[in-house]
Amino acid sequence: MRTACGSDFPVEDPDPFAGIRSAVLRTWPGGLPGGWMPEQRMTIDEALHCFTSGAAYAEGAESERGRIAEGYIADAAILTVDPLAGVEHLDRSALTTTLVEGEVAWRR
Repeated sequence: MRTACGSDFPVEDPDPFAGIRSAVLRTWPGGLPGGWMPEQRMTIDEALHCFTSGAAYAEGAESERGRIAEGYIADAAILTVDPLAGVEHLDRSALTTTLVEGEVAWRR
């Protein structure tokens, strides 16, 4: 089964970092203690996959987006934190650079 996540649904924050945190923690600022439906938590690996290659698959672009690999379109974010170390500090303040098609589109 393939799962795609995104940040464009009209009932959630468009910040993808908030979506990743919510997928892993199943809660949000001011949310339920222990999370909402905690049995549906994703691991950080699952959430990152869902927001990258899963999202590319959902748009039919899995052969050119969603991974850092030779021949793929280089859309990427450079962070000050390692998201695999935990999502506690994963937010917009961790973002230092955004690449769109291999070019720097934004830099802090």
